[in-house]
Amino acid sequence: MVLIQPTVRCLVNLTETPFLIVQLDDVEHVHFERCTFRSKNFDVVIIFKNLELAPLSINAVPMNELDAIQEWLTDCSLTYTAGQASMSWKSVMNLVKSDVRFYEETDENDEPKPAGWQFLQADDDQVVDEDDGDEDYSAHDDEESSDDDDDDDDDDD
Repeated sequence: MVLIQPTVRCLVNLTETPFLIVQLDDVEHVHFERCTFRSKNFDVVIIFKNLELAPLSINAVPMNELDAIQEWLTDCSLTYTAGQASMSWKSVMNLVKSDVRFYEETDENDEPKPAGWQFLQADDDQVVDEDDGDEDYSAHDDEESSDDDDDDDDDDD
């Protein structure tokens, strides 16, 4: 296991090769991949302000570190998103570089869209929302509706 230590202005690993120094001034956004309740590990992808540079991926970070990392990023005023799937970063970066309205909340047709890096989280939110609708249903709700209908029948008598 490699120790990656956050500092005031950098993220560093100076204990094992390959050494790592990422200056926070160079970081545009951070994305967490493979974030699920069942996972023991997740991946951190660091996207640089220079979009010509390939994103840096840090793999197999223990899940119990997620909250501390997110808090540190918030303290450093860096944005982050989390998703369940691994991304094809070459395709993502090509999309970002070609989108002149990337940071705007509407597309070229003035249709609403996630602004900036929030599109990385959009697909996961939609999946969660679809699942939530089924979980809210309970048979008890139907029984109450039936009771209400029965009350209406009593009024007719």
